[in-house]
Amino acid sequence: MKLAKHILSVVVFLFVALSFIFLAERGMSATDKAQTSMDRVHPVNDENHFVGGPLMIALPQEVWAPNVSSEVYFCQERMPLEFTDIHERFDQELLRNTYWHSSTLLNMKRLGKYFDAIGAMFDRYNIPPDVRYLAIAESNLSNVVSPAGAAGYWQFMKATGSSYGLEISSEVDERYHFEKATEAACLFLRDLHRQITHDFPNTKTPWTLAAAAYNMGYPALKRAMTQQRVDNYYDLHLNQETTRYVFRITAFKVILEHPEDFGYSLSQNDLYAMEETYTVSVDTTLRDLTDFALSQGTTLKELKRLNPWLRSNTLTASPSKPYVITLSSEPQVHQD
Repeated sequence: MKLAKHILSVVVFLFVALSFIFLAERGMSATDKAQTSMDRVHPVNDENHFVGGPLMIALPQEVWAPNVSSEVYFCQERMPLEFTDIHERFDQELLRNTYWHSSTLLNMKRLGKYFDAIGAMFDRYNIPPDVRYLAIAESNLSNVVSPAGAAGYWQFMKATGSSYGLEISSEVDERYHFEKATEAACLFLRDLHRQITHDFPNTKTPWTLAAAAYNMGYPALKRAMTQQRVDNYYDLHLNQETTRYVFRITAFKVILEHPEDFGYSLSQNDLYAMEETYTVSVDTTLRDLTDFALSQGTTLKELKRLNPWLRSNTLTASPSKPYVITLSSEPQVHQD
């Protein structure tokens, strides 16, 4: 009995001693981690940083309300922020997108890949550069499809896409063709602007209204303007999505043009870039795109990645209806 009590006492002593040691080490670890966290919030001095201020990489971060400038413009059309409801609506979109970090960072990265090409196309059609941000509101610069069936970077419905020259079939859907869809968007936006300035010649916000019409359709917008007897976007009572639409686009513009004011910082290497490619013209039917890809030294995956407008495994072509296919100039990562 005495031996059993002695053994029990030793076990209890060891348990208590080990508990103290564990707690002491845990406290030291927490202190070290806290110090490490404090060390990591110092600015990163990196000559590669081209936008933004210090890169704050410690969590949790400081959370602050973004400052709303007193002068904000969309396509050189002033947003009347002196009115309480306008100020609040813009502030809400600025706040949402400032702290939706993953989405905002992805859009910043994608700007490097797509915005120069979009800007060049817009210049050809005299579309203001601010309208480029519409593509972020529509698709986050991604080839996506909506529940309603709108597709591609510019979210064309089938009827609208077809009316602006995009081929849409079981084999080919040019809503997913970046260059062709961007050109169709230019034509569509130009037509919307012309219709608005023709029907409402006194409006001071024609491009703002054109953006709203892109979202809800011009017939519905014109009907609302006529019924409500106003010709200014900011005076219109519209559906919730279109009510937010221009505020969202303008918030994207403000954040992405001045990311350092909102706590973002990227280096040049962080941006996505267009890869080196070349094109081949196809004027005969391809009965198996896998065979075609392999004959070009690539894979079906790479073929579809660079040509997302190819929607099946065949392509019906002819001398009178050829297609231009993009292929990568980079070495292919695959094994025979």
